[in-house]
Amino acid sequence: MATMKIKSEIGRPPRTRLEKLRDDVWITGVKLQSGLKTGYALEKAIEPHKIKREKGHINRPRKWDNYVNGTQGPGKIKDKPSSVELAQAMFPGTARWHEHPIWRVLDEGPMDRYECEVQIKRLDRLVTEVLYKELPNLPGQKVLCAFGPHVADWLMRLGNLDGLAAILLLVRYAEAISSSELRKDALACYPSFQKTIPLIPMLEPHYCELFELVDMRFKHWAFISNSLRMDITIFRENRAEDLRKNGVVIEGSWMDQFIEITQQSSEDNPAESSAPIAGWPSFLI
Repeated sequence: MATMKIKSEIGRPPRTRLEKLRDDVWITGVKLQSGLKTGYALEKAIEPHKIKREKGHINRPRKWDNYVNGTQGPGKIKDKPSSVELAQAMFPGTARWHEHPIWRVLDEGPMDRYECEVQIKRLDRLVTEVLYKELPNLPGQKVLCAFGPHVADWLMRLGNLDGLAAILLLVRYAEAISSSELRKDALACYPSFQKTIPLIPMLEPHYCELFELVDMRFKHWAFISNSLRMDITIFRENRAEDLRKNGVVIEGSWMDQFIEITQQSSEDNPAESSAPIAGWPSFLI
């Protein structure tokens, strides 16, 4: 996860870029599911007891206004329900957006194979049913299927946040078991989601930031030799145009923007293949 901190209110630790995106996606979900567009309307629906009328004036915390404008995220106070829980009680299903496995897989914290599977099993059954198979000699025991074309095609056809989280979790799983083949095959599905995620109303305002974090966290591997690996950031198609639409000024050369190469030893990730990867720029092959 990007380590850049987002300025927050006094007394509370600043949020990371990923935490802010998580909070923004959650409040967008609350607004869409409730049909309420303003912080005041949400406050009246979820915490009406906090709105007081005194001498013709309305006194209220304006906490939900801060959620809507992105300056504050829903915190947790000991022994009190959080704003996420309060919204969930009024608008069931909204907590899912704040607790989705996508936020864990995008975090830079280490994940072993067991945590990857825990997070995969939290995804929608349309994902888990295709990723797991039951062992014939052990009824009730399921293991991850081989990641073949039918699995990849199913996840890409889903085209939603659960599908995206699944392929990224498989990338993290591959890293945990040192399988560059699985990592390459799973990551190859990612471009398909760049076309479908922006069409989801919940994610349409946030897909640029989501893809930025994915691109920076999940770099492509290229093995120059059996002892040297390049980590390559290939940003998504139409990135520059989307960022400009959102008022982001892109500086630097095209090389700076579209490919970042860092060299590191492949001791932790042994080279399984040094063959060129289809679709990469010719100067990398």
